[in-house]
Amino acid sequence: MSRKLFQAVYLLPILLGPAVAFWFFSGKAYETFLFWWGIGHMILLILTSFLVESGYKNRAGVDVQYAGYIWTLIGVGAILLSFSGKEIDVKLLDIFLYGAGLAILTSILGWTIGGWLENREQAH
Repeated sequence: MSRKLFQAVYLLPILLGPAVAFWFFSGKAYETFLFWWGIGHMILLILTSFLVESGYKNRAGVDVQYAGYIWTLIGVGAILLSFSGKEIDVKLLDIFLYGAGLAILTSILGWTIGGWLENREQAH
């Protein structure tokens, strides 16, 4: 797989996911959509990182790590924006904790597998 195709797989879902979620969802559905879009993107990115040309595999591992971190920021940012101008109550706190937990999972996935991919290439 070429470097440019991998970069498209890396960047396009990050740009499209929040826009789609913003237009079509709200509350927990918004956060759940972003989570599954982000997890799906991470899985696609991880699978395609095995197919990139050998000179780029190390960078692909780093990109997987960054994508996990970016999805965490997108998820937490979406949660905070959804609270704007609202009075905090137990229900809203529940939505926040749910969304924050989902957002952290993408980071764990990205840093764990991305680090393994990066180190695997360096070992060869």
